[in-house]
Amino acid sequence: KAIFKNDLKGVRNIAIVLALIMVALVFMAFAFSNYGGANAISNNKQSLQTADKLETKTNEGNGISIDVTPVIISEKLIEFEIVITTHTGSLDFDVDKISILEDAKANKYNPLSWEGSPSGGHHRNGVLKFQELKEKPSSIKLTIKDIGNIPERVFNWDMN
Repeated sequence: KAIFKNDLKGVRNIAIVLALIMVALVFMAFAFSNYGGANAISNNKQSLQTADKLETKTNEGNGISIDVTPVIISEKLIEFEIVITTHTGSLDFDVDKISILEDAKANKYNPLSWEGSPSGGHHRNGVLKFQELKEKPSSIKLTIKDIGNIPERVFNWDMN
């Protein structure tokens, strides 16, 4: 009986050590899958350092409020974080179909995509993405048309 008890203690100890190793490996695999490894972590830090937000501009009218924040991804790439709110009706429109970006040289850019809330409801938010601009702009103007019976809502930023 004494020999049998000693063998079980050894097996138990080995099982505990193996379980701890397995937990550590699972944790490490989870951590690296979320961050893509050490290279992705350093790339993420660089992206955060180069992505700057400009001042949020707000346009209110006919019971609809629109907040727009440009996010500079690179010298020539800008996206807009947009929040639209109303309490009187539904926000039934495609943001990417009624928006246009213009630079200081009057170059116009159509959006590539809207990544956010679908048409409808009282609250919408998302990111409006544009193609890369021809050159670094000195100013930008985002125009959103025909929301709440207002022909144009214009948002301007000086980039200098």
